Amino acid sequence: LVDYLTPQLYWQIDPPAQSYPVLLNWWVEQSVKGRHIYPGNALYRTVPSVSDWSLNEIIRQIYITRSMRDRLALGNVFFSLSQIMQNVKGIQNMLALIYQEKAVVPKMNWL
Repeated sequence: LVDYLTPQLYWQIDPPAQSYPVLLNWWVEQSVKGRHIYPGNALYRTVPSVSDWSLNEIIRQIYITRSMRDRLALGNVFFSLSQIMQNVKGIQNMLALIYQEKAVVPKMNWL
């Protein structure tokens, strides 16, 4: 029994072949039993010594996920917490703006 899917989508949006939206769409299509999708987003790639992604990349990924909520992409999981705790590039402020309201995990009728 699978409760939900959390694919690690650690790719950027703009490379056309293996991009965040292409991969998220593939995972949504795999959820034939209607399981929720919570893609994993690579906050660690915002660290300059790793990949130095801009916060805009993460913001865009969040909004792409939200645009697929009718297809059961219902939220995001961020890796890793240390980037939030260290407030890399002001990520705490960015998340506070995007997540202004508290959210409850949607009901999973199969549990």
